[in-house]
Amino acid sequence: RGSLAQPQGFHPRHGAPGDVEPMAAAAEPMTAVPESPPRRYRRACDDLAALPLSAAAVSVYSPGVDRGMSAASTPSWEENASNCSICGARLGKRHLTPRHHCRLCGRCVCSGCSPSSVHLSGQHGPRRACTECVTDIQKTAEMKGRIGTLANRLRVLAGASSCVDLSFEESVIFCENALEPVEQEKEKFKLSRSRLEDLERQLAAARAACIRLCQRIYASRRSSPPAGLQTASLDEALRLCEEALGSPEVPRRSLVVSSLWSIDTGAAREARQSIAEPLHGRVSENCAATGSATTGSESAGAGWCCFRSQGSSRWPWRRCASLMVCFVITVAAAVASTLVVLHFCSRSMGISQHMLDSAPLSFGDGLTMSEPTATGLRLQTELVLPISAPVSARMPAFRASLRSAHAGAGGPPFGWLTVPETRIEADVMSKIVLDTYLHITDAGAFAKSFARILQGESEEWEITGTLLVYSMGQYMSLSLCKNLSVPAVFLDSLRADGVDLAHGKESELATRLDLSFFSASVLKLGDLGPLTFEVRLGDRPLEQAGATPRIGRLTVPSFAVARGVNSLRNASFVLEKDSASEALVSAFLGRWLSGQDQQLLVSGPVGSTIPFLERALQGQPMLVAGLSNGLVKSVEMNGFHTFLGHDRQGKPCNHLVGSHCLQGPIVTFQNNLHHVMTLRDVSLDVDLMEELAYDVTLRSLRLLRRTSSCNRGRSLMRLRSLPGMWAQVNASRALDESVLVPAVQMGSERRETVLTAAFLAKEVPPELFTGESSCFGDPRGDCCFASAVSAAACLALSRDHLIARSTLKGNLTLEVGTFNTTISVEQQGVPIGFMDDVRSLRVGAATASCRDFVFAISG
Repeated sequence: RGSLAQPQGFHPRHGAPGDVEPMAAAAEPMTAVPESPPRRYRRACDDLAALPLSAAAVSVYSPGVDRGMSAASTPSWEENASNCSICGARLGKRHLTPRHHCRLCGRCVCSGCSPSSVHLSGQHGPRRACTECVTDIQKTAEMKGRIGTLANRLRVLAGASSCVDLSFEESVIFCENALEPVEQEKEKFKLSRSRLEDLERQLAAARAACIRLCQRIYASRRSSPPAGLQTASLDEALRLCEEALGSPEVPRRSLVVSSLWSIDTGAAREARQSIAEPLHGRVSENCAATGSATTGSESAGAGWCCFRSQGSSRWPWRRCASLMVCFVITVAAAVASTLVVLHFCSRSMGISQHMLDSAPLSFGDGLTMSEPTATGLRLQTELVLPISAPVSARMPAFRASLRSAHAGAGGPPFGWLTVPETRIEADVMSKIVLDTYLHITDAGAFAKSFARILQGESEEWEITGTLLVYSMGQYMSLSLCKNLSVPAVFLDSLRADGVDLAHGKESELATRLDLSFFSASVLKLGDLGPLTFEVRLGDRPLEQAGATPRIGRLTVPSFAVARGVNSLRNASFVLEKDSASEALVSAFLGRWLSGQDQQLLVSGPVGSTIPFLERALQGQPMLVAGLSNGLVKSVEMNGFHTFLGHDRQGKPCNHLVGSHCLQGPIVTFQNNLHHVMTLRDVSLDVDLMEELAYDVTLRSLRLLRRTSSCNRGRSLMRLRSLPGMWAQVNASRALDESVLVPAVQMGSERRETVLTAAFLAKEVPPELFTGESSCFGDPRGDCCFASAVSAAACLALSRDHLIARSTLKGNLTLEVGTFNTTISVEQQGVPIGFMDDVRSLRVGAATASCRDFVFAISG
């Protein structure tokens, strides 16, 4: 029950081997004396680099510990928890585990995790503390020592001569105050470092400039620079520049004297005399030994040959011969170096020309042609030359000519362009970015080349020119002659959708449509402006399309081609009717109104202000979509209109009297266009999708019976528009025999279909007339004609159908505005609806029902 210094890893609950068990909370505390802190501070000042980490003794009560803390420092009090915050055990009297609060951290703990107690300032008696807080108390003395040591080290760094003893609070305050000047020094260090980096960059730039200057000096003197010039420092580069610029004084004076002797003027003679007089005496003495005497200016000229220095035993002619040999050697060296330089230049030029000739030239990612005019167009691309130059070079702008490879080697060029100045980097694939104007000088030759491109054929352009390349301080002239493969353009799957009527005149019918096509080419054609094309029917081979009269013209407001799916909206297609094309225009309109897709051939442009675009496209197929769902919506058969009928005044028919009756179905026409259509002289044959063969038995007054065998094939009836067809609906239209199909309301985003119903009278086709006068006295015809509609209705009913599919074909006159033409239509799959009263046949006094029909089953 005394003072216990807890070792590292001590747990108050479990203890350690050799330790005593924790004592009760009521035990008296005993205090251990820790090591004196000032002594540790003095030891730390002896060695500032070492941080003493030895643990100090802590006053520990067993189980209470005096921490010297006040109650005000206790954190917020935790609410009663159901589990221990340390070991997680369930708390509560039900679990025989009382709940306690640590007076230091305020958490809920069990008794096993809080066996120790501490004395708090301002409170009486020891207070319970958890094991984690007690463990932190053990480190308090150690942290005090380390904080004091840190504060003294900062003082020494700040310029203090010795260490002092500081309390814990003073040490913390000193460390906090020492942070501000450190942060200021950090900002100053950042500024100094940035300045240093700027100076290093300027130094590197000055070194590079000095090296380039030295290279230019040596190049101007026709000498090679030193070997270590590229790796030389700035001082070494400056020294090499000074050596290259500086030259000895004696050679410079010799050059002046030689120049004076080579000039025969008065001033030159006076200068030669002033130079020669001081040497005249010495020259005369030396020349006397050889038996020659000179005076005046002659001695001055001879003095240079006859002069020999004092103490020399060489004869003057030997001196002169030595000078001549040196002169000859100098001239030979100069000539040899000149020849070497010329050979190197020619050799390097030959190598460059060979590299240029052997490498293929191609377009890069794509080619764009746009903004055409009468004299040219804009060209945007990237020329790729797959060679890597060993050194960097610069290629000034030059002019290049273009010709088609199909024209042959001697063919004239069709245009020229300016290749911009280009910088060629070493060891990098050469690329030339072009954004220039292609000037067309031969519009006919370029038109043929452009036509082959638009028709999907391969085309090659030959580019020629002379270019200069500046490299290693010299210019090289190279010849450029390369073939460029131009990507072809093919308007794949050209289709016209959404055909709509605009207006009609005497000989023209204007429509609007949307064009779409696909292009897989990397060649992009920019906005070529509005272009007009000729249109012909495409039911003939392409080689015969030119002999077919055209049926109209197609105008595209903004023609452009890009890679992928293209859409050209609001194109204008005008049908032109004349004596040569009227039959073709009628055939096209008939198939279009029947909902059939048909192929046209497009050629052009025609009448363009750009000459090289004229007729560049020949025989391009274009698929025109037919009218959606056709012209006829449905046909309805009912007892009143189909069997009973009405006269031309709109009154129901009286078959006993024998009045002229109009009998037939109700035909529904549809229109999803923005223009009214008028149909006149309608004559349509209604054919079933299968043959109609049957035997029918007619009974009259339950006594008379008559059986007729009918085989009508697929023909059901023929429908015609006659005067009086509208009398039963509107008496004012008693004499009207036309069908007016209203238009879709203008401005509506959705083209909703407008329906109109019209009565068409039926009649017997001449080829189906059997010759019988009547059927039970019915003036409408024979029994097969009278029973055909009921037979078709009963046949559909036998197959659990209320409608039957049919084909309508025939002729009618179409009117749009003042434009009119007779067309032939053939629409398949038109539904015929049969009302219930149609299946009960009544012919005069005779009747028949579906039980009286026996159908022949066709194979």
